[in-house]
Amino acid sequence: MTKVCVTCVEEKDLSRFGKDGLIATCKECKIEYSTKRKAYLAEVGYKTTDSLVCKRCGVDKSTSEYGKASMGTFGIRRVCRMCENEKNALTRSAMSPEDKKAIKQRYKDAHPARYYLISAEQHAHYGGYAPPDISEFELDKILKEHSGFCDCCGGINSTGKRLNIEHCHKTGKFRGLVCHRCNISIGVIEGNIFYKCLDFLNLGNLISPHSGDSVS
Repeated sequence: MTKVCVTCVEEKDLSRFGKDGLIATCKECKIEYSTKRKAYLAEVGYKTTDSLVCKRCGVDKSTSEYGKASMGTFGIRRVCRMCENEKNALTRSAMSPEDKKAIKQRYKDAHPARYYLISAEQHAHYGGYAPPDISEFELDKILKEHSGFCDCCGGINSTGKRLNIEHCHKTGKFRGLVCHRCNISIGVIEGNIFYKCLDFLNLGNLISPHSGDSVS
């Protein structure tokens, strides 16, 4: 099926229009307008204001309560953060668990490095240690070139899940991608305990996992 764009007045396939063909302007015209609009605002600058009436709740609020918008006349969105959060919450509540899982998976597939870092930073925040000191660009390059096997033991996660970011919890230095078992093990023995464990094992106290006998 085809449709005529109201801007360039050209007949195009429905796939060239947003929202499954419901948008009146084709994607190319929208991109062209967006580019020109951003260039214009960058040249003349955004208008300034201390407050703005939210288009959703109708309340006059401080501009600090609005998110940024590069296309907006004032450089901010026209709907306040509170209203946007309420709308997003309603949308999420109407979704089935399968839809939520599918959306999350699509995001992970499209932005693997970003998802890695967001997850690692959240763990670091709640764990009270430094997040990994590596950029999304650097991690994305590593992921593309990585073998998919643990950098420590050479194995994979038995659950089939992705490898973990291994980094120093004090400095944030990135050290590699490891399986869950190695990540936990390194976290437990990191620091002086690691050398104490080596000294202990060097004394001939290595225990066989099967017999319980000492291996020397």
